[in-house]
Amino acid sequence: MAATITCPLDNIKTKLQTQSEICEVNEKVYKTNNNTKTDFKKMDSLKVAQFTKVEFQACKNIVEPPRRIKYTNIFSTINQIYNENGFFKGFYKGLTARILCVAPSVAISWGSYEFIKAALTKVMK
Repeated sequence: MAATITCPLDNIKTKLQTQSEICEVNEKVYKTNNNTKTDFKKMDSLKVAQFTKVEFQACKNIVEPPRRIKYTNIFSTINQIYNENGFFKGFYKGLTARILCVAPSVAISWGSYEFIKAALTKVMK
């Protein structure tokens, strides 16, 4: 029940957290040895090692050229999810997987609680 109720909020949170952050960096950092622009995440470790710590921090989030962030706040995210996918398909996407993950966890927690409660009750008598 809790997984079903909180699923829309979890989907909104996930959309906000997983969108890629794009940063602008200077050409020197974004170019490789052969002088062509390259996706920083696809560079091999030798090329990455050539960057300084500051340059690495500036480049680690590059996945494509700079663009506008899609989801800016909770309300715009709700609006975009609803407009793109509708209510149930948008806000309850992944509900089955969420229930399959949460149900065993809750069963183990409650089972352990009841077992320990019963064992302590016998000991205390």
